[in-house]
Amino acid sequence: MKNTKNLMKSAIFSLILVLTHQAFAAEVSPFDLELSPDPTALETVSTKSNSPNNSGQSPVSSAIQNLNPDVSFVADFLAANKAAEAMQKGDVPKRPVDLREVEISGNGYISPYAKGNFVVSFGGDGASVEEAFMNFFTLPGGVNLRLGRFRVDTDTLNPTHQHAIPFVDMPLSSLHAFGDEGLKLNGANASVLVPNPLHQYLIASFTFGANEFESSPYTALYGGNKESVLGVGRLGTSIDLAGSSYLTLNASGIVAPLVDQSVTHIYMAEALFRFSINPVDNAITFLNGYLWNRGNPNSTGQFSTSGFYSYLGWQFSENWRVGGRYDYTNNPTFDGKEKQYTGILSYYPTETNFIRLQYAVHELPETFLKSASTENRIWLQIDFSMGPHQQHTAL
Repeated sequence: MKNTKNLMKSAIFSLILVLTHQAFAAEVSPFDLELSPDPTALETVSTKSNSPNNSGQSPVSSAIQNLNPDVSFVADFLAANKAAEAMQKGDVPKRPVDLREVEISGNGYISPYAKGNFVVSFGGDGASVEEAFMNFFTLPGGVNLRLGRFRVDTDTLNPTHQHAIPFVDMPLSSLHAFGDEGLKLNGANASVLVPNPLHQYLIASFTFGANEFESSPYTALYGGNKESVLGVGRLGTSIDLAGSSYLTLNASGIVAPLVDQSVTHIYMAEALFRFSINPVDNAITFLNGYLWNRGNPNSTGQFSTSGFYSYLGWQFSENWRVGGRYDYTNNPTFDGKEKQYTGILSYYPTETNFIRLQYAVHELPETFLKSASTENRIWLQIDFSMGPHQQHTAL
């Protein structure tokens, strides 16, 4: 409890410093909440009522209509062989052919000063709220504030929903740290652009919230519950290398006190390189991530783990993408060194649906309990979306 109180005090103090510094830098009092509304949030129809494009709609009803959320649906079907049904050690095997997830998402203005976002997921384990948060984007000093439930801002993959990443399963290092659902929490996130002499895009992000109970004893955060909190800090930048390429770098750290008085520390680094000869039908993506953590989840024994993955993808036509990924982890909980070699082929009939075939060779080392083993994992994934769901940047 002492660690938790100290962490909460540090979080509040850091957030106050950020808000105060940014407010004075903008010559605005930190207590002056004269917000600037988004001018497009409450646009009304200004043409006369007898105009054929107006149909007699009043400005008030038009404004109310503009506040209605945009709602979309995404369905994710998955077929897998026996070795691929359980994504990681300790998982309950899924059905060979399954509707993995139906996602209902929506976003819209709550007021001219904030937007609301929600994502509800329906799967084999029932319904769950993936995200439900308010986004305040007009705070003094350019601070962006999210309040509610959201996927934590750590790197490129964790905040991204399953249907938008370029492979069926998450990298092994992420699975061992956060489980197959990724890191989500109820809390607050503040992000701000950091001024610097080079005038380079540099963003700092701070997240604090409840470390929800993680049911898998094979993850780094096992032993947390809604009474324990965690803090996340991220620093990211994006560099334009030429008119057709860019480099994104992220570094983040997680401090998670658990209810057994132990503390888990997780550090992550990531590099994303994108080269688009033609963004429509010829682009190359290289994504590399590294994770290191140390902790004693649920008194299972102090240990250090590390892992990394490297992904290379090529969109060679408007409809086809091919990729490969290599995973390596060094985790005592998983009997030491673990490797996976993955190949992915994706076909996009349209931008709203795709068919993906993925094959992976998964290797576990020899231990004093068992001999080395090799699994051949095969997945077939089919996704489609309906509604005004915004397409994510292709990886």
